Amino acid sequence: MEKQPAQKSYVFDKGYRDVGATFATTWGNAFAPVIKEMGRLGRIFARGKIISGIFTFFADLIVFGAITLFNVLLNTIISLFLIAVFLLAAPIVYTGFMLVWLADLIYRAINKIN
Repeated sequence: MEKQPAQKSYVFDKGYRDVGATFATTWGNAFAPVIKEMGRLGRIFARGKIISGIFTFFADLIVFGAITLFNVLLNTIISLFLIAVFLLAAPIVYTGFMLVWLADLIYRAINKIN
């Protein structure tokens, strides 16, 4: 038998990979602003600007906290939303697929089609 030209449904295959890639990208980039700011702070100290570095360090504690809190909360909300949408859509698609598959099976059985 030759390979079927039909592609798997998005929900059966690529949907899971896309959700995983979204989580990996979102959570992987969540702390990029903090890392970038730490590099800037290091350059300030490297130039010998101790007073500016100390002031920037204490200001950054507030900034780091705000960025971290915002990123974690926002990423958690978005992640839960994506999971909820996918978990609500998947059973509908799976049920529809099963009904169409069953109707096709019955039709082929009635008409004696292999």
